[in-house]
Amino acid sequence: MHKLKKWIHNYRLSKVVKELPFYLGRDISPKEKYKGKVIVQIYNKYSFNNEYLKYAFALVSSEHEFNNFVKNTKDSTYKELKNEIAQIYFNGNCNFSFSDLMRITRFKGQVHSCGRDGFPRKNNEGWSFSSGDSNGDGGGADGGGGD
Repeated sequence: MHKLKKWIHNYRLSKVVKELPFYLGRDISPKEKYKGKVIVQIYNKYSFNNEYLKYAFALVSSEHEFNNFVKNTKDSTYKELKNEIAQIYFNGNCNFSFSDLMRITRFKGQVHSCGRDGFPRKNNEGWSFSSGDSNGDGGGADGGGGD
């Protein structure tokens, strides 16, 4: 039974780590850190497991935001959760960036890096998100993106 619980935990954590940053970047904009309300909005929109919200905050917010929004931190601190994520996905590097998160996203075919390090530049370089269609034009027969 212990192996099953661990598998379920790893699966749910993987969903948060490999999907949430993509949705945040696509629906809001790519950033190193997000505010609590934005995290909760996107987290709920895409129906992630509520038990893993604290991981979402450790993943893409500051420790201050984590402490403000995650009230039940008795079992895990920001640093403990961030370290757990780092150990599993980033060889222990707790200083992982948005670019690092985009490199491991489940949606690699829908993310294109334009900047040297993949993070947005002031001169309009950075991450772009496609609609996921096969020809890469954003959809819509008229070339208008299908919106």
